[in-house]
Amino acid sequence: MARQRPVYEIQAQLSYIVRARDEQLQIMRSSSRGMANYDAAKKKYDEFDAQYKTVQKELTAAKNAVETKKTTEKEQKDLSTREARAKAKEKEADLAEDTGNAALAATLRSEAAEIRNPKPKPGVDPNTGKTVLTDEQSVANLLATARISEAPGGPVMQWSSPNTLNPKGDPVVNQGYIYVEPATKRDERIPSVIAAPSQDKGVALETSDVARDKYEAQLVKQYGSKQGLINKLYQSGYLTSNKIPASQADKLITGALDRAASDFTIKQLKNYQFYGIKEFETMDEFLTATRGAGSTTKTYTDAVVMGRTEADKNIIAIYKKLMGREPDEKELAELRPLLQKEQGKNPNVISTTRDIEGDMKSRTTKTGLDTEQYLIEQIAEKDEAKANQILSYYDIFKRTIGVN
Repeated sequence: MARQRPVYEIQAQLSYIVRARDEQLQIMRSSSRGMANYDAAKKKYDEFDAQYKTVQKELTAAKNAVETKKTTEKEQKDLSTREARAKAKEKEADLAEDTGNAALAATLRSEAAEIRNPKPKPGVDPNTGKTVLTDEQSVANLLATARISEAPGGPVMQWSSPNTLNPKGDPVVNQGYIYVEPATKRDERIPSVIAAPSQDKGVALETSDVARDKYEAQLVKQYGSKQGLINKLYQSGYLTSNKIPASQADKLITGALDRAASDFTIKQLKNYQFYGIKEFETMDEFLTATRGAGSTTKTYTDAVVMGRTEADKNIIAIYKKLMGREPDEKELAELRPLLQKEQGKNPNVISTTRDIEGDMKSRTTKTGLDTEQYLIEQIAEKDEAKANQILSYYDIFKRTIGVN
């Protein structure tokens, strides 16, 4: 393998070649075609020009190698620095844990994990100067405000987006489903759909009607016909028969896909936000894994867990009630992950039974974590001097509503 020459040596040779080539060019300019000295200069010019192109490529490769080495060394240095900072945070967390401050310990360990694995930073488009998010960041931003909420028909997903009509106003709350487009070549993808690079699937949040209609078009194309979609919905338990009169097909498919999209959305969002599963299923994969053909009714069981907004709302309400003020950002950051984790272990569980047309037949709710009691106990731990007073308020509150 040939030795890679240093950049300065290649640059010196390139300068010599440029001068020699320019000398031949001057001779050509001072004579005319057909003259002996012109033809000789032209031949030498071509030789020097070919050498120039070869050496220029070598110079570019040498500069790239130098930059790569610098980048690698910088990355290694950054990695070592981050590891040292993370270990320092973990040491602080151990100390907080040993002194009884579990909330602070949890926050410090979370900070240590963030230092070790920082969120990717957005790049900048060199042509427009605008910030360009990675696909991973785009999906994370897309789902940052999404949460599962109660609705008359059952749990639904809501998310907020900027108020385009009044930028200073409250964000607009939307309701609908997660739409996942199967892996495809990027130049064939619907432009508005964001892609996650590890899977190359498209992900978008759409209103219920839009997402359902997109899924119908996607699945009819995938299964080859509307009857193919009916067969799949029957096999997965969203239809009680795959022999449906043509006059009823559209109505029954719409209802079945609505229920399937709702179940699909709740599963994908919970997996993403609470279990760290970043790989989204396609609707086909979800239906294939769901079996229950032939039943006249179907029961949906959903664990409703808190998103960031709802967790903050609960924390703020308890602080106002017991402390007479709102929590600061540090207090919110300490309590939020603890509340979400605890409520995720013991969520409200809603079971809804519906018939083939989607009409609700029965519904039960199993209450999970007592959010107020949990938050009061956490706040009481922060200040022993106030603990008795805070807990006495809570006892009075329970007696008022008839709870022992």
